[in-house]
Amino acid sequence: MQNLKPFQIETGKKPMEELLKLIGSPVLVKLKNGMSYKGNLVKIDNYMNIYLQNAEEYDDNEKQIASYGDIIIRGNNILYVINPSLA
Repeated sequence: MQNLKPFQIETGKKPMEELLKLIGSPVLVKLKNGMSYKGNLVKIDNYMNIYLQNAEEYDDNEKQIASYGDIIIRGNNILYVINPSLA
């Protein structure tokens, strides 16, 4: 996961527009506390709360901690979101 880089947003585009394009895709969500989650992006709301399906939790050393079904990640905890297959 260390080689992954956040995608560049073109000038004049809003981050929410770009995130909406990722619905249905696998994503990596990095949190401010160092934890990260991989899963399929199902939904994003206006507060940038993210809904993932088949989520896996990783610690800050990139070690998998747990596997979940569906999870919700609160938007104010998110550092960045990327699509690992596009990085």
